[in-house]
Amino acid sequence: MISLLGGTGKIGSGLAIRFALAGEDVIIGSRNLGQATEVSDKIKGVVNGANITGKKNAGAAKVGDLIFLTIPYVTQKNLLKELENDLENKILVSVVNPYKRVKGEFQSIPLAAGSAAEEAQNQLPKTKVVSAFKNISSDILRDLDSEINCNTVVCSDDKKSKSEVMNLARKINVEPLDGGRLKGSRQLDAISVLLLNINAKYKSNSGFNITGL
Repeated sequence: MISLLGGTGKIGSGLAIRFALAGEDVIIGSRNLGQATEVSDKIKGVVNGANITGKKNAGAAKVGDLIFLTIPYVTQKNLLKELENDLENKILVSVVNPYKRVKGEFQSIPLAAGSAAEEAQNQLPKTKVVSAFKNISSDILRDLDSEINCNTVVCSDDKKSKSEVMNLARKINVEPLDGGRLKGSRQLDAISVLLLNINAKYKSNSGFNITGL
């Protein structure tokens, strides 16, 4: 069972659509149960036979086996504190990008931990944090007529958890690359900000492919 905390947003709902299309059981988590139910019902309307439901974040964290964190960075610390017990011994996939917008430009938020994923791991030592899916356009994920033509780099200090997330990426036709330990997420956070600025400038939905492998 895949749960997406903050799954009513663009990236969360986009991943939910792709996972449902791949036949995965999905829960949309939200602070607002009505919004979670509304988004899950919309996905059922576009993905035939989708097994997807909406719950509040706490309920989604409790019943999910693989948890995706798809919330704005500014809400991360408080939400993880609230759900710490429910996330114990589970895989938490961080799709959180810490950035701010200053005079129309996206800028990284410097973090003492190095990255949003490392900060989450420090806060939740009994949870297996994986960083992945950070550099894929939410618009492409939500458009089923669009092919996802980019890689996702996957980083974690837990090899088994990283392998599980890489296998999940393949199920939605995204080729994963092993980015090593969780500290590699620092570069992924920075690349995300770069892509945001590129997409804003060119009015595009770009990702990236690593060639020569």
